[in-house]
Amino acid sequence: MASKAFGFIDKDSLYKKLLKSNKEFKNSSVVIGVLSDAPQPEKAKINMATLAAIHEFGTTINVTPKMRRWFGAQGFPLSKEKDKIVIPARPFMGATFDRVRNKIFERIKNAAIRIYSNRSTVERELKILGQYSEDQVKESFTSENFTPNSEMTKALKNSDRPLIGKTGHLRASMRIVTGK
Repeated sequence: MASKAFGFIDKDSLYKKLLKSNKEFKNSSVVIGVLSDAPQPEKAKINMATLAAIHEFGTTINVTPKMRRWFGAQGFPLSKEKDKIVIPARPFMGATFDRVRNKIFERIKNAAIRIYSNRSTVERELKILGQYSEDQVKESFTSENFTPNSEMTKALKNSDRPLIGKTGHLRASMRIVTGK
């Protein structure tokens, strides 16, 4: 008995479109964060990306004589024994992605379906995914339970909420960058 085969001619190049979309999707990325070129307050001593990293990971700063004078002038003199200032980690990005990881994966799956069925483009879906992620990170500034501010920090910025300063520059510095 002769074997039978089935074939088709892809007249509209759907297969080629799928291959192109797949390559474009695999080679694309979306980055959400505070970029080094983010606008900063005019008197800022560090850029917003550095400030974001300090808050995300924490840091220890050696006390200098100049810092000791500054703290004293602010009404918070440091003891002679105090030689380091510890800023605790307040992981606003890492904690957010841990919290919404499954939702992000679900959104990626749905985006892939829309792209492969020609109902959307990679660029559009990356922007949507980026915006969702950025919104979630910004929301974490007010919804996460971070290590509380020190008494001095509370007094200087008139707020007991970590990561929220007088100006809101850090939160406003969040950006989405899509690319290939």
